[in-house]
Order: sequence, then structure tokens, then C-alpha cells
Amino acid sequence: MAAVRVKRLGTPQQEEDVVVRLCELKAGDSVLDATLGLGSDALVCARAVGPSGRVIGVEASLPLYALASEGLRTKPPFADSAVIDVRRGHALQVLEALESHSIDCVIFDPMFDLPKSSTPSFDMLRRYALHEPLDEATLAEARRVARRWVVVKGGRYGKEFARLASPRSS
Repeated sequence: MAAVRVKRLGTPQQEEDVVVRLCELKAGDSVLDATLGLGSDALVCARAVGPSGRVIGVEASLPLYALASEGLRTKPPFADSAVIDVRRGHALQVLEALESHSIDCVIFDPMFDLPKSSTPSFDMLRRYALHEPLDEATLAEARRVARRWVVVKGGRYGKEFARLASPRSS
């Protein structure tokens, strides 16, 4: 899917990618994909920020990290794109190590909130993903690190937005 999204970025109609638009990405920007998964968002962002930009992808699941890092670590994924710095760990650990306002946009995609029907191979990968919800501490660190935006992706009927928007108990 990432290849289709990247192709659309280069069309004469300059079709908008939702993530690129929401993050207001331009050449030279920096992005932290805090839930890398298989790297679709990171690939699109790498193309949007170009070779002068920076993309960091963080994956906590060892099997998903191994798959993503093998294909993303060594060279730019597309012509005129940034190299993706793939890191293994929890997003909170990586965010805590970064300076305040050091990344233009931080992206979270809790992709398993409401799983869509998919291929058997993707269903197998789903078993190896971490299913931990986004917590307040991680979100607070993302706000500290982001210069512009923290983007949390979610489905129309997903639970994450409602949970994150609910009043915090004291």
C-alpha cells in the first residue's frame, strides 16, 4: 500500500496523502513513526521529507522489527527519499531520549484497535504485534518532542480516540 501512496504523491494531480497533509510535511522535515509496524507511514513520510529530511521508525515487537528493519535500514526506500532510521523499543523510551521540540511530527497508528479483515499472512503478523494501548505518558512525551504535530491515526469506530479523549481520573 505504501508504494501506491508514494506513487500518488508524484502524480501531476499531486493527490494528497492524509498523513502528509495532517503532518504538513515538506522537504527537510523530521518525522518519528512511533508505531512502525511494516513501515507504510514511514515510507510515505520518507518520500515527503526527501533526502534532506529525517524519518525514525520505532517498533517494539521483535518479529515486526526484524521484518521492517531488513527492508528499510540500508538505503532510501524510493528515489528522492530519506533513509529510515529503524529502532527497536517502546515509543516512550525513544521519545524520552530525544530533546524537546526536536521532531516536526510524531505519528502513532495503533493499527490493531479494530482489525480489518485481511490476508492470512497479515493476520499471522497481527499475532506478533504488541497490542498495548497508547498511554498518557507516551502521548505527553510525544507532545514535548514534537515541534508541530502529534498525529494519532484511528478508525472511525475505533476505541482509542474515545479513550484518549475521556476525562482523566485523579
